[in-house]
Amino acid sequence: MFTLVVMLSILYIILGSIGMTVNLCVTLLICFSSKFKNPTYTYIVNHLASDMLCLFPISIYTGFCMLIGEKYLERLMSVLVDL
Repeated sequence: MFTLVVMLSILYIILGSIGMTVNLCVTLLICFSSKFKNPTYTYIVNHLASDMLCLFPISIYTGFCMLIGEKYLERLMSVLVDL
């Protein structure tokens, strides 16, 4: 049986992945549609892109920190940054 921390971390990862996927789909829909070619939709695309960038550390990174343990994920991220 999963503990509460494991369930919360999996929930963080799932909700973050769904949110980022929906934002990406809406961004692509607006970018490739000829109806959405005015500054308002450009603002919406910029907002969706920044939302995707904010969702990653809030949900995905937090979920992995809770799941794996912060010290192991920090070591992994430092190795990936050095590449």
